[in-house]
Amino acid sequence: MNRPFIAELLAGSLPRLRDPLDPETAVSRRRSRLRGDHVVDARVDVPEILRNAAVLVPLIDHPGGMNVLLTLRTAGLPHHAGQVAFPGGRLDDTDRDPVHTALREAEEEIGLPPGNVDIVGRLDDYITGTGYATAAFDTWGSFAMPMFLMLMFVGGCAGSTTCGIKIFRFQVLYSAARSQLSHLLQPHGVFVPYYNQRPIPEEVIVSVLSFFFLFGLILALLSMGLGLIGLDFVTALSGAASALSNVGPGLGPTIGPAGTYQTLPDAAKWLLCAGMLLGRLELFTVLVMLSPNFWRG
Repeated sequence: MNRPFIAELLAGSLPRLRDPLDPETAVSRRRSRLRGDHVVDARVDVPEILRNAAVLVPLIDHPGGMNVLLTLRTAGLPHHAGQVAFPGGRLDDTDRDPVHTALREAEEEIGLPPGNVDIVGRLDDYITGTGYATAAFDTWGSFAMPMFLMLMFVGGCAGSTTCGIKIFRFQVLYSAARSQLSHLLQPHGVFVPYYNQRPIPEEVIVSVLSFFFLFGLILALLSMGLGLIGLDFVTALSGAASALSNVGPGLGPTIGPAGTYQTLPDAAKWLLCAGMLLGRLELFTVLVMLSPNFWRG
């Protein structure tokens, strides 16, 4: 029997954070440096010592579709009894890195062999109320930042509930551009763009081009608006891209994996909320609703 393909999204850990400061200042610095439960709920305290931990987010490719695997902790455990969680736990001294920790814990908890696991990514740095933290993607080198910025625009596939431009529009635009290039090289030839082995109607190409134009225009306007409010270039651009694509974290020290949107001015938050609404409803829906002709009809 073929084994199921396991795609894992790993949340790893960073070295323990210690500040040579008085406890009050140290906690304050950790609050401003890292995202976590304390950002969502001010009643949650940042633990004095962060313990390294890693969890596995197993995605199992079944014939009926992709499933997420969760575990139910038994009621007899001394800590976190009865909780629904991802397999994972504390980083031991014998673990080579957070990846090894997550794989070891998954094998111990649910019997998942490490050989059946394909690691596809890692989540960003995050402090939980238990005092465990995960790894920050801004520490993965200079190539990771522009790559993540570009991926913000891509989004998901055609049937996905994600935002962004989505992959099928890139495919349609690529096919149309390739057809146009062939026509320039051979003016008397007939070249028809195809998508999914079917000819692409001209109105579909016009619709995709219009979406690309509107997406770029709104991204530029949002970025300039955030810049006028006082945000730096990286924060303004990545914040606008993150809002339109409904990604979550942006780039840079302010809204990156170690930052939070909480510190932004209220005007910037309103702009980002408007961008999220436009991106969530894929631009045209909102713009049509704002048109007077729509309500007259």
